[in-house]
Amino acid sequence: MLRVLIIDDEILAITLLEKFIEEIDGVQIIGKYTWFEEGLESFKDLKPDVVFLDIEMPSLNGIEIAERIAIIDDSIDIVFVTAYDHYALEAFRVHAVDYLLKPTDKERLKRTLHKIMKRRKIDLPELQENPTLHAQLIGNFILYDNNGQVIKWRTKKVKELCAYLLHHGNPIHRMQIIEDLWPDVPLEKAGALLHTTVYQLRKILKSHAYKNPISFVDERYSMNINILNDLESLIQIIEKKSFDDRTLLDILEVVKKGFLGYEDYQWSFARKQQIDQECKQFLEHYVNKYNEEKIKPKQWGDALEALIELEPFVEKYYQELIKFFINDNEIKKAVGLYKDLQEILWSELGEIPNNETKRLVQKYLK
Repeated sequence: MLRVLIIDDEILAITLLEKFIEEIDGVQIIGKYTWFEEGLESFKDLKPDVVFLDIEMPSLNGIEIAERIAIIDDSIDIVFVTAYDHYALEAFRVHAVDYLLKPTDKERLKRTLHKIMKRRKIDLPELQENPTLHAQLIGNFILYDNNGQVIKWRTKKVKELCAYLLHHGNPIHRMQIIEDLWPDVPLEKAGALLHTTVYQLRKILKSHAYKNPISFVDERYSMNINILNDLESLIQIIEKKSFDDRTLLDILEVVKKGFLGYEDYQWSFARKQQIDQECKQFLEHYVNKYNEEKIKPKQWGDALEALIELEPFVEKYYQELIKFFINDNEIKKAVGLYKDLQEILWSELGEIPNNETKRLVQKYLK
């Protein structure tokens, strides 16, 4: 049984959310509060698995509340519920499991709860109307059906719309979709293109036995399919804070390919930056883990190279990697890295490496 606690200053919002949750088997509402302070006092006794939290609270911002909840128990999953969509990046910064827009969509809520139940290894009590899709979001966007077959797209725009709706998760207004996918097309024509593209996407997904794959309610579109993706798995790995070599390999792959990194989707750049920041924090923890050891594993150097890829102007990363190469008798690599630093600092900033960095390779320079 999944134990749910709701914190929202709007009683009507609590009532609607409560009504929808009560219709989902395997979920129990253990508390409802309009003030965070009331909920905080009961946390230790109630032991919630999930907290549905409004971001716009009068006494304290929901992001700050989430940070305080994490201090009490960082195993509690946070789902933000808000009338505004501009908090999404901040929500993921505090490792929110999901982000739901008001008015809450029942099917969207069900998918969120089932995702949490699956992650917590709680048996799903209901049969899913649709089988599960699997999406690759790292590098290229590839969608697989329940049999592992790659779903083929009629046009690039159909593929992009699918990635876009999957990325947002919440219902997204048609005008926002037009602005993001057809920014330079006249409004009337862009509206027709959206209508045609949605029709084609529905047709493709239905051909793979997915019933009612796209919802359109209150001028907003959303995916109505259970979808697992590699990004979700990555976030779970990062949250575990297990700085081992297996996890490092996954992080290095993400840094190399990027979130939708091989697709030219302008709307994905903000999310890519947020994921890069998550990877950077992991890599720094990994590097610091071996900092005091004289003999460092090869992967330590790989982690530093990835940090340089993410932050090409941070000189301390170059210094550590140069020392690593010299200790490993890889003098040519050390000098080459120093010259790379010289080139990028001069061409981009009009600067040169500091004396501390230069001293590391001084005797090897010709």
